[in-house]
Amino acid sequence: MSVFFAGVSAAASIAAGAAQQAAFDTQARAQEEEGNLKRAEAQEEAIRIEKERKEARAKVGLAFIKGGVTLQFTPLDLIEEQEREDEQEAYSIRKRGYAQQKLAFANAQVSRNRGRAALLGGFASGASTMAQALK
Repeated sequence: MSVFFAGVSAAASIAAGAAQQAAFDTQARAQEEEGNLKRAEAQEEAIRIEKERKEARAKVGLAFIKGGVTLQFTPLDLIEEQEREDEQEAYSIRKRGYAQQKLAFANAQVSRNRGRAALLGGFASGASTMAQALK
């Protein structure tokens, strides 16, 4: 009779480990999706900023021209410098999104590893229970 209960206990340990693995896999998928979302949001933000800043630079250049200022030397230099800064900001936003995605994927891998460990722990516990009962 004790072998029967040991078998039930072993099966329960294995099932618990499998359930934990499934939960960790679900968590990992959610973390990856969050990472993908963060990167997509950063890309959209960078595109928006690039567009807004480009339009703003065009308006400044047009204002200079309408004001009778030629776009040589200082005014043009200012616009070009602003363009370089805007490009750097957009690059930084994209880089941030990539880093957030990479972090989320690393967290997802940790979750998957925890799931595997829980599954193996369930099998080990079940095997140990059966070994004890068969002594």
